[in-house]
Amino acid sequence: MLGYFIRLLISTIFVQTHERFCQLSEFFKVRGARAGKNPEQLEELTPLKPGKILVFACYPLQSIDRTTISVLENFAKHGVQIVVVSNRQIAEESKAALRRISSAIIQRQSVGRDFGSYQRAMFYVQETLGFDSVSRLVFMNDSLYFFSNADTSPLVKYLLDDKLDYCAANENNEVHYHVGSYLFAVGEKVLRSDAFQRYWKNYLPYSTRRYTIATGEVGLTKTVTSSGFVPHVLYQLHELTPKVEAALAEKSIELHKLLSIPLKREIAPDDFVFSCKEIDMIKEEWQNKSQSHHLALLYVVFLNAPYIKKDLVYRGIFTITDILDLVKSRKLDDPETVMRIFRMRKTPATLDGQVERALYRFGMV
Repeated sequence: MLGYFIRLLISTIFVQTHERFCQLSEFFKVRGARAGKNPEQLEELTPLKPGKILVFACYPLQSIDRTTISVLENFAKHGVQIVVVSNRQIAEESKAALRRISSAIIQRQSVGRDFGSYQRAMFYVQETLGFDSVSRLVFMNDSLYFFSNADTSPLVKYLLDDKLDYCAANENNEVHYHVGSYLFAVGEKVLRSDAFQRYWKNYLPYSTRRYTIATGEVGLTKTVTSSGFVPHVLYQLHELTPKVEAALAEKSIELHKLLSIPLKREIAPDDFVFSCKEIDMIKEEWQNKSQSHHLALLYVVFLNAPYIKKDLVYRGIFTITDILDLVKSRKLDDPETVMRIFRMRKTPATLDGQVERALYRFGMV
């Protein structure tokens, strides 16, 4: 017991020290970003007009996925104006595609992850158009891979539904409830509320992962819900569970292949026969974990989600083989393309050195 508390103390000191060091190293960049003084390249293509706007935050390691461009084009067909904010230089090929559908492209110093980019876009929209002229604001980042043969129209229409003041593709119950920041939207009432605007005005865009989740995703969700707006979520657990149970009863699905690696370790590999205890364990895991990660393949199969998170393999939740099996069986995409996307990031087994492994273990990278 004493050893456990010693390890816990050491872990806490390590995490807090790393967070403070990173925030100190970014002190001037963060304040420069909030004051609009950091170096950037602003390319204004068409003036913003009153209406709907999508903010696309990206950090392209190579070119931006063609399927992501297709989703942005789908939004543009619905009359949505697009503002791109990149924390890294965009490849010319991708930039040419973005120019055809965007109102503005901002390439800037990397600070604050996606929430830093969202904040920069908010400032730009406020300065050039004003929030009173925006009827809907969609937030999207490049952490999703959209399957080329999947239908994204229901997702786009859902996020653009004016009857929904606050909506998102996914929600997350891990640690603290929040909606997924990679794809959500707000309507006029939220956008013009004092709490929402004050949140973005005061947000300090530090780049550590734990800070972005706690102060960004969770903080924004709390701000909006505390103002009386209930989040509407497209892909929900309560809709998934009965579909899975029905498929199990009919023995029409090999469920074990769609479970995350942590669950596979706990449950015997019988695709059809699950005990009541195992089913309860599965439901508890689904409820308390990041659903966009642990339920990713199930959402694709049962709720027709057109995407999965790009870090599923990096986080050790699924293997590349799991994902390729799904892609091939459902004819969702070209397997070679999908393999290339998911091999761009490391796996838990290929992390370099003890420091990187420690940062990964504590959820800091």
